[in-house]
Amino acid sequence: MSILFVSIGSGGQRILTEAYIAYSNLRLGNHFVLINTSSSDHERTFRRFEAANIKEYDNVKTIVVGEGFGAGKDAELGLKMYEADRSKVIDHVKEVHEKLNFRLAFTVGSLGGGCASLAISQLSKDIAEALKIRVIPMVTLPFRREGRLIVDNALRGLRRLSEFGFNPLVYDNELTLEFARTVDEGVRVANHSFARLISTLIDVVACEDFAVPPIDIIDVTRIMLPQCGGFSPLFYDNIKDFTRTWRDGLARSFSLKSKVLTRSNAFLACKAKAFPQSLVEDITRFLKSRFNVAEMIPTVLEKKDYVGYTITTIIWGFSIDDITPSLMPREEAAEAVKRPRLGFLKRGGL
Repeated sequence: MSILFVSIGSGGQRILTEAYIAYSNLRLGNHFVLINTSSSDHERTFRRFEAANIKEYDNVKTIVVGEGFGAGKDAELGLKMYEADRSKVIDHVKEVHEKLNFRLAFTVGSLGGGCASLAISQLSKDIAEALKIRVIPMVTLPFRREGRLIVDNALRGLRRLSEFGFNPLVYDNELTLEFARTVDEGVRVANHSFARLISTLIDVVACEDFAVPPIDIIDVTRIMLPQCGGFSPLFYDNIKDFTRTWRDGLARSFSLKSKVLTRSNAFLACKAKAFPQSLVEDITRFLKSRFNVAEMIPTVLEKKDYVGYTITTIIWGFSIDDITPSLMPREEAAEAVKRPRLGFLKRGGL
């Protein structure tokens, strides 16, 4: 089974570059397309491959849209650049699809910048229509301190994905402020979370032994709900820490804070050399209670060469409007909190 990965913009390209380097199971039989308005990002990717001693990457295709100098933070310009050169992308993926027969595509981008914010929805639609396959967008949200333009770009991009009928998996970079000491560390956590998620999904559908129960990729896509989804790729290297702290770890590592619209659907993959059955039951009950889960697909992968304990959770059905912290610049969010209080004082409150 082959999967198509298509990034657009610098942030998405960095995510796929890190994933390609970190997880060898992604490279075999899959195909990667890196789209960018900046040609220098492609050069950075190849330097990273060389530094990681990856000598062959024939299944990685780089495509420049526009003149190669970037789109700045102009999301409208980034969309126009993609639309003008979309044939480069679609012609290539159709050609490769004839050879590999993709079952699924992931589009990856960081919302907020000029290249990906509005273009990722059009890219996802183009791939879905050209290849007649399911497409799952994966996106990051910016730090609120990055200001009105970038935060507005991100919100427009998220709403546009929903309007186009897509239910993206979202990682909110703002949440890394709770545990990452530096900006680079926070970005790396987000990138690695996506990489681990993708790696686990591939393990689930391409497992040499049977998962219990066996899972096909259609099972994962069938339970997607509007408007967006969040995920948690949790890993422990020892059973003691795992059994003691998995609840806190899952809550802390979850990629998004928002309200469930009405109900949610969930996918759970537990992976280890030998996974305790009682823990699978505990995790399932915890997720159903915490996220008001209507339907859950749980599966367990056990293999002698697996190291540690991995819990990968995907929850679909979150509201865009209830994302916390709110998708507005930090200063404006602070003012919005103050306004009701000021109004109360003017009316003679304490």
